[in-house]
Amino acid sequence: MIPLKPTIYHINKPVGISSNDTLRKFKKICPRPFKKMGHFGTLDPFACGVLLIGVNGAARLNNFIHEELPKTYLSIGKLGVETNTGDHTGDISQLDKNINQTHIPQLKMNDIQETLSEKFLGEYMQAPHIFSASKFEGRPLYEWARKGIEIKKEKKKRYIHSIEVVKYSYPYLIIRSTVSSGTFIRTLFSDIANTLGSVGHLIGLVREKIGEVDFQSGSNILKVNDQISSVPLTDILPYKTWTMSKDQEKRICSGSFVQDNLIKGNKYWALNEVGQIRALVKVESEIQPVINFSS
Repeated sequence: MIPLKPTIYHINKPVGISSNDTLRKFKKICPRPFKKMGHFGTLDPFACGVLLIGVNGAARLNNFIHEELPKTYLSIGKLGVETNTGDHTGDISQLDKNINQTHIPQLKMNDIQETLSEKFLGEYMQAPHIFSASKFEGRPLYEWARKGIEIKKEKKKRYIHSIEVVKYSYPYLIIRSTVSSGTFIRTLFSDIANTLGSVGHLIGLVREKIGEVDFQSGSNILKVNDQISSVPLTDILPYKTWTMSKDQEKRICSGSFVQDNLIKGNKYWALNEVGQIRALVKVESEIQPVINFSS
């Protein structure tokens, strides 16, 4: 039996539904046959943009995509008002209802850009928002928060590759940022607002890119007869390729190690003699299968 081809589909998640709801809708239109599927990186219901879905073993690439690919977001925020969720779906805190708007600094766009470049580019310590998909004891933090239990997790090191002020017209601030995976944009915007001497929350969020996969080339699952976009695994994670002999393929696909003249420390897409991806391998003292797509 020929194994099903591991495939990654590029969906543009619409506003108003969760990432898991998007996944359920996609199952109804996904080309058959298929096995298990999963998405790479949760987008909140109020957000839209790139959502990658792995099918037929490709979902097992989640950790590699999460750890190795930066994500680009367009965040639309409002200064002067803070909500408990960090976005417009939450409740305004009593503190912010009493804020004297005249005390919010009247900032210039160039000043904001200079501050963001100085304070946020590079390494950035961040704790997940209490209303986030980050987990505590196996459950998302937002489930605890909805029950009135506030779970505070320790800050972790994130990385801001780029940050740009797209538009500023008080109280609205639009920012484009490219960040390491695991960065919570609601928390980033709140931290930005605090640095500017204010508070703030998001009123809109678009995930424009994951790695080099962008918003413009995605499929709309709510559009009847819209062509479903797939992206080659080699484009998502641009590792080098290695073509196996039939004997090497047999051994790699059974979980064994093999020898060949490959660069130590690298990962490779392992192809059979007709160019099909059969495994993801890493090179140590021997070539080791990391993910076996034939199983």
